[in-house]
Order: sequence, then C-alpha cells, then structure tokens
Amino acid sequence: MRSQTLKTMKKFAAIFIAALLFSGSALAETKVVFVNTALVLERAPQAAQARENLKQAFAPREAALLAEQEKLKAMDEKMKRDGAVMSEENRRKLEREMVALQREIKRKSDEFGEDLNLRRNEELGKVLMVIQKAIDTLAAEHDYDLVLDKNAVVYVNKRVDITDQVIELLDGLAASN
Repeated sequence: MRSQTLKTMKKFAAIFIAALLFSGSALAETKVVFVNTALVLERAPQAAQARENLKQAFAPREAALLAEQEKLKAMDEKMKRDGAVMSEENRRKLEREMVALQREIKRKSDEFGEDLNLRRNEELGKVLMVIQKAIDTLAAEHDYDLVLDKNAVVYVNKRVDITDQVIELLDGLAASN
C-alpha cells in the first residue's frame, strides 16, 4: 500500500515538473528525455554479468540443498516401501533421521534465501550505480535538462526515449572491461 502511494506521488511529481518545464517559453529551451531503467537493467551486460556471478556463487549451495532433498525423498520412499516390515526400533530411528534432515533442510534453505537476497540486492545496487553513471554521461553529453524514468511517466514519445542509447553505452563500457 505504501509503495503504491509512493509510486503515485512520483507520477504526480513528474507530471508537475513536466508541466512547469513545458509552460511558456521554457518549452523551446528545455530538453526532456525518457529512459526505461527497468529495460536497461534487463538488457545491460553488467546486469547479465551480475546474474551470472550470483548463479556461480550460489550454485554449490543450491546443489547441496537439492542433494539433501533427494536424500530425504529416498528416506521417505524407503519408509513407505519398507516401514511395515521394519523393526519398531529401525522405523523410529529412520523417522528421527527424517525429521532431523527436514529441519536441517529448512534451516539451510532459509539461510540460502536470505543470503541470496542480500547478495542480489548488493549486485543490483552496483549495477544501478553504473546505469546511473551512464545516464548522467549521456545527459551531460547531449545537454539534457531532464531525464524521466518509466515509473514516473504516463506517456513518452519514442523520439525522446534514450533507453537504447544507455544500453549501447553500457555495452561499450562492458566491452572495454
């Protein structure tokens, strides 16, 4: 709810600023462009690299979790298959092992999710900083007065959309690294 209110406020602020800029003689002098940062984030090579880094960093833990889940599944199948013919002691032992493994999997899964989210947010922050620098660079090079983002605009004409230019600049930056 609060997020929705914030988005609405951003839209109204952008419309108000645009109305001020486009009033009277300011229209002829003001250079306003648009960038879809969500699309840039989707297509930027730096974002793709961040996603690949996350995948590589968390793949071993994910594989270990999947292996433990398979082990638990095998134990459950053994219980279903052989539980009726097992001794009471062996059946209880297997049940205790299964409960312990379930708890361990839950704990590790929760930690994995938290660690992944923290790291994803760190990587996202880094990529967003690079994107912001690219937008700042283009704005300075082309002497733009205002750069709007999709989340604060209700309509944009393609002639003022610099999203592709931002992506091209990021492609060039990635190629030079």
